[in-house]
This record gives sequence, structure tokens and C-alpha cells, in this order.
Amino acid sequence: MLKLLIRIILKIVLIIIALISIFIIFFFIFYQKVENGMITSMLGEEFQLKIGEKALIDDAEMTITFIRVIEDTRCPVNVYCFWAGRVIVELSFRKKDRDMDRVNLTIPGDEEKEFNGYVIRLLRVEPRREYPDKMKNTLFRI
Repeated sequence: MLKLLIRIILKIVLIIIALISIFIIFFFIFYQKVENGMITSMLGEEFQLKIGEKALIDDAEMTITFIRVIEDTRCPVNVYCFWAGRVIVELSFRKKDRDMDRVNLTIPGDEEKEFNGYVIRLLRVEPRREYPDKMKNTLFRI
């Protein structure tokens, strides 16, 4: 009886340790350094922005701002569509306190553009559309 109780306690402790380890791993994978309301990243690092948020690319001394979603005609996840649709986002670039330009990126098709010697790549736009469409623009993340 005592051995069975010890085994159960050991299993519970191991499960707790595993859950804590998973939490720590996810924390470091999805952690973004945020200073003064601005995400700080380096060239080649993936980062995520919401509409209106800015990312400082530290080693390029450049700031990228997610301005808006221009178009979202993606097929909702719970609907069968003839055309997959697309999503177009607008980003602005600023280098050393000087506005540089605005760029539109599209998924699928024009996910990557060269800008001022740098390549910017749009990997995904979240959340996916659903039917009926009740999503607010403030929920978008790129």
C-alpha cells in the first residue's frame, strides 16, 4: 500500500516537472523583448506585431510599424472556397528618426520584399478568418 502511494506521488511529481519544463520552453520560444512599448529584435529574428505596434531592429537601427490590414479575403477556416483568398498588410519603416517608406506585403504571392538593402518577409497573419466574420481589426497579428 505504501509502495503504491509512493509510486503515485512520484508520477505526480514527474508530471509537474514535465509541465513546468514545457512552460519554460514555450516562454523562451515565444518571449519577445519589449522596451518602452516597442518590441526589440535583431536582423534575422522572427517577431510578432499587432496593429499599431512597433519593432526596433536593433542592429539595423530601423523601426518597423504594423500600420493596418488593407485587405483580408482569405477563405474562413470552416468554409470550403473556390479561391483561397489573400491578405495584404501595410508596414512603415523608419531609420534613425527619419521616415523611409511604406511597404505592402501579401500572403500568398508577395510575402517578401527588399527594402533599403534589407529583406522583410511576412510569415503569417493571425488569427485566421472564421464564418461568420466577427473579427475586429485590433486582433490581427503578423
